[in-house]
Amino acid sequence: MSVIGTGNKVPQSGIYECIMCRNKVTCVKGDRCPPCRKCNCTFFKLVQATK
Repeated sequence: MSVIGTGNKVPQSGIYECIMCRNKVTCVKGDRCPPCRKCNCTFFKLVQATK
């Protein structure tokens, strides 16, 4: 399982899920990981990788 924290560069483009509230966000490789808009959690796990 790939977990990233807010402010870190996204290692793989894809759909990430907040580890607290399960809100999903789309992140692009190389961009900075945002905080969760729903609960302000700072950690996400990769649930579906994209190219």
